[in-house]
Amino acid sequence: MVDKVGVPTGNKVLVKIDGKGFDIKKTDGGILIVNAADNDAEASSHGYSLSEFMVRTGEVVAVPGVLTSGSYDWDTENELIVGDIAYWPIITFFDMQVVMDSDGFTYLLVDYHEIHLRERNGEIQPINGFYLFSGIIETEKALEYSVEKQSMWYSLKYKGNNVNYHEKDYNYDDGIWQVGDECFLSVPPFKLEGELSKRFEKQYFLAQKRHILMSRK
Repeated sequence: MVDKVGVPTGNKVLVKIDGKGFDIKKTDGGILIVNAADNDAEASSHGYSLSEFMVRTGEVVAVPGVLTSGSYDWDTENELIVGDIAYWPIITFFDMQVVMDSDGFTYLLVDYHEIHLRERNGEIQPINGFYLFSGIIETEKALEYSVEKQSMWYSLKYKGNNVNYHEKDYNYDDGIWQVGDECFLSVPPFKLEGELSKRFEKQYFLAQKRHILMSRK
């Protein structure tokens, strides 16, 4: 609890969240769900996923004056400004510090490197060296049945800015790939989560350029 928030340090981005939304959520059926991040929160039904009620987004209020690599293996420059909407995956939420000011607003301190997307003027863009991919659905036949599943290939939709990896072999020109190329990745990409994923007609994913093993037109 602070009287007034200030400029964060240590690679932290200060984001403002919906304080009421942080404490409680309402399902489409009108059921009130307590904050799933609370250790005392319990669920007696498997009809919903607790992960749906985690905070994944907030409005950027302040950014650090200096960015370092911290515990991450790449250096990057700040791509956020005050007013951007920042997105992060659920796995990073548990380590964030919560701040409340005297006016009752709720904030989170988010490590810059854990923010994968920003929304500015209605446009969603990847940051931190991440690229945005859409899933490719392929059909397999088994006996008389046809089964649709996610392909091992992903279509490149948006190329983020380059970052400087500490492993120099990854610092190559990404001009060999173009938007629309289909890429084979070395690791499973991050799937966009929660309400953000519902804004697109297709399922979208995030991965860094160093995870692309090969591509095809």
